[in-house]
Amino acid sequence: MGKMYFKNFLHLIVIILTSYLFFGCFADVLLKPGPTNNINPTDWEKIKIGMSKEQVKKILGDYPSQKKISVGDSDKSTLDFWEYNYRSSPLSGPNPKAYVVFFNEEGLVCNLRAPIDN
Repeated sequence: MGKMYFKNFLHLIVIILTSYLFFGCFADVLLKPGPTNNINPTDWEKIKIGMSKEQVKKILGDYPSQKKISVGDSDKSTLDFWEYNYRSSPLSGPNPKAYVVFFNEEGLVCNLRAPIDN
């Protein structure tokens, strides 16, 4: 029984250390704010209120950063937003350097924001 417990404990330690090393190496890349792939400003002009997420993807490509923000007084009401050209930190709103597409609960574009800080 003691050998089995020790063997399981060693497996757990190996899994924890491997996970820490793997996610520790990539956390900076995944979570750190900063530049992402650039979109073409001409393509940005094609995005219109009411478009679906799929339509936006076809024009701008896959989103480098996707987040949710609460709107109004209720935590139940949220908007998805996608950032292009620049990613914000995980706990903040959209980055001022990003092109941002906001989606309502139906998954349709409800607002757009070009970069406000170059």
